[in-house]
Amino acid sequence: MTEEQKQALIERCGKISEWREKYGDYANVMLPAVEAQQIAQIALAALTAPPIVKPYLPDDCDRTEAHYKYDAAIRAAGYEVQE
Repeated sequence: MTEEQKQALIERCGKISEWREKYGDYANVMLPAVEAQQIAQIALAALTAPPIVKPYLPDDCDRTEAHYKYDAAIRAAGYEVQE
């Protein structure tokens, strides 16, 4: 997913989350099936993804720098880092 697509999805989910306030608790709203499927797939992937465990780093490498870069890359990809 590109950064542009990610931002568009965040904005769309923000609008969808405001529907209850706008239309009320029991209003029926329309959401295209393709859009609902995409959102559901992303949510399922995020909820069912196992946490990432940091790899073992040899003693001769700069642990602080390597772990920092690894953590940043994993978090940027949307995964949780398990210590």
